[in-house]
Amino acid sequence: MFLHSRHLALAAFVVGSFSLSAAPAWKDAEVVLKAKCYECHNPKKTKGDVDLQQFAADPQLSKHFEVWLKVKDTIENGDMPPPKA
Repeated sequence: MFLHSRHLALAAFVVGSFSLSAAPAWKDAEVVLKAKCYECHNPKKTKGDVDLQQFAADPQLSKHFEVWLKVKDTIENGDMPPPKA
């Protein structure tokens, strides 16, 4: 349950981090993304055809709102991250 709560917090950070005023929240979210997501969702390894690093690297996160919303939904549904992550 605790692990699931952390992932929901990540989802909230990601979706809520679309303005410059939310920069500290984005930094917190990126720490978790690096630990839990980037290993499988990066330019060299795009599981599910998803490269989260390319979206996270864009300074205008709001351009990719739909992607981050899908990330949030996937986390909330318990589909990601996998148990070993």
